[in-house]
Amino acid sequence: MFKTCCEVPNLPADSLDDQNISQHQQPAQYEPLPLAQPLPPFLPVSYPQVPQQPELAPQLPMLPTMPETALVPQPVNIPQPVEHTPQVQNTVPVQNEPIQSEKNVTAVFTSTQTLSEDQMCVVAVLDMSGSMHPISEATINGFNSYLSELQNSSQTVKVTLVLFNIGSVIVYRNKPAKMCEPLTRKMYKPMGGTALVDALGTAILTLSEQLKEGEKPGKVSIFVSTDGEENSSKRYKREEVKKMIEKQQEDEKWEFIFAGANIDANKEGSALGFQHKNIVNIENDAVGQTTLYQVIAQKQVRRQKSVYECEEVQQMYTKQSMLNRK
Repeated sequence: MFKTCCEVPNLPADSLDDQNISQHQQPAQYEPLPLAQPLPPFLPVSYPQVPQQPELAPQLPMLPTMPETALVPQPVNIPQPVEHTPQVQNTVPVQNEPIQSEKNVTAVFTSTQTLSEDQMCVVAVLDMSGSMHPISEATINGFNSYLSELQNSSQTVKVTLVLFNIGSVIVYRNKPAKMCEPLTRKMYKPMGGTALVDALGTAILTLSEQLKEGEKPGKVSIFVSTDGEENSSKRYKREEVKKMIEKQQEDEKWEFIFAGANIDANKEGSALGFQHKNIVNIENDAVGQTTLYQVIAQKQVRRQKSVYECEEVQQMYTKQSMLNRK
């Protein structure tokens, strides 16, 4: 039969004492295996002690001691205004009114200016609508001959040039005539409609702004040349521009000249406030344009009272035929 693991072997009786049992049942002694390298001893770790900062009480700013005299009101010396009596020679007093308003349009000088008799300001307002295309070359040549006349004048002449169709373009703005470049095809390109009223309003207010300060010229002359009736203005109304023209003619003695072709120039010019003596009908061709600028140059440079005093006008037209020409 097989023996189980729990069976005890048969031992002699004398072997049952404690000594024999301990000899038989004493477990075997095993020696530990040596380590490859001995472990280093653990070193104690010391941490630096952070000194505790003493708590500081909040420091309040020290207020300066106000002297008792500061509470007593001190007298203040106020300088008295000194009256000055201005001494200005050859000055023209003017009204102190606004330059421009959308509803109440005015254009006046806003300060006292020294009158300069040898200075003249001219403004040319030229039609550049599509109907001017056939005579564009004559218009350019005519204006350049007129500009040459101004440049050779013994007076100091400043020029403002406004070209218009459905809008307005300011080419020169109160610029000395000797510094103005001639008109070219690149500048003058006829197209579009005829915003005549807007162009006149723009020209008057532009010059008024330029003459607001400084010397007042001895002569101001504005002329407009068109071959058609008003049909495109949106900024100004006819009544507003008429008041502007009449006011400048009466108060500032500005000169306004109207030259019309293919229209009743007398009717159109009078409706805008131009004086009868400075309205002229011209032929809508090269000869008419050439004559126009010769007339304007004589009228402005020679300071003639009426366009009908010009030699070229007397040679080509009579006064009555000019007024009735359409």
